[in-house]
Formats: sequence, C-alpha cells, structure tokens
Amino acid sequence: MKELLGGVTIFLSLVGYIPYLRDVFKGKTKPHAFSWIVWTLVTFIVGIAQLAAGAGWGTIHNLVTGFIGLVIIFYALKNKDKDITRTDAALFAMALLSIPLWVLTKDPVYSIILITFIDILAFAPTVRKTWHDPTSETLISYVLAGAKYCFALGAIGTYGFATLLYPIALVLMNIIIVTVIVTRRKSPNLKAKGATP
Repeated sequence: MKELLGGVTIFLSLVGYIPYLRDVFKGKTKPHAFSWIVWTLVTFIVGIAQLAAGAGWGTIHNLVTGFIGLVIIFYALKNKDKDITRTDAALFAMALLSIPLWVLTKDPVYSIILITFIDILAFAPTVRKTWHDPTSETLISYVLAGAKYCFALGAIGTYGFATLLYPIALVLMNIIIVTVIVTRRKSPNLKAKGATP
C-alpha cells in the first residue's frame, strides 16, 4: 500500500507542473524568483546527495524537478512585472544563509527542522505576492502539491518528528496559498480591478 501511495506522490508531483509551466509560458503565472531559486537549489542539493549515496533511479524525480525549477527561474527573472520587496530580499538572504547549515548538519532532526525553515522562508514571498495578485499563480498546481504531500504522509515507512515535520509543513503551506488564491480572487476590490480567475 505504501508503495502505491509513493507512486501517486511522484505522479502528482510531475503532473502538477504541467498546468504551472503552461501558465508560465503564457505569461499568466508570474513565479516569484526568490522562492524558485531557493526551492530549485535545495532540490538539486538533495538530488545530488542522493545520487552520491547510491540512490540511483530513486533520485531522478528530484533532478527532473530541479531542471523544471531552472526553467521557472528563467521565466521568473524574465518577468518584467517583478514584485519584490525588502522583506522578500531579507527572507531570501535568510534562506540562502541557512542552506549551508542544513547541508552540514549531521543530526537528522536538526536537518529536517532547517530544511522546513528554509522552505517556509522561500514560500513567504510567493504568498505575499499572491495576496496582492491572486491571478499570478496557478491554483491547480498548489492543490495537486498539497495532495501530493498528503499521499507522501501515507507513504512514510516510520512515523516520527523527523519524518512528519517537513511533509506536514508543506501540506499547510500549500493549504495557505490555495486559501489565499481562492479568497483573494473572490475579493470585490480585486474583481473591480479585473483580477478575476
């Protein structure tokens, strides 16, 4: 059963990028460069570390995700309507400075806490940007990402703080951004400005 849930997790992970990339190519979705730089960097670090540890095909998913992230970063940097604040820059700097600590941490619990902290810092600029422009993100991709981490929770072999913290945090972060997109798109003020789905 856990193998099936793991397979569903990988499937949802890859399928979730299809509508996101489509909307990025059309210029409808405007990814936040800072969020995607951190997410892509972390994904590559994990993928390369797994490859070095002999994970083989088990890490292909991370490497593919990393290359998708590079495409998204390219479009995020190309975006002329960059929505970057000083707070975004501070969070970006904190996330980048935390990555070496995470890589060098030998204790798995501290490592999980750090990677969760880094991901939350990276999520914050996207959540803030989406609050101001809820049409700048692809709703279905975040719904699928949240579902993916729910299935990932079911696929975990051993439950404990180190195995549960990260996927639970990502479920919550995806719920937050889905809630922001849905509620803000229904806002009368935004509808008056033409920001409808």
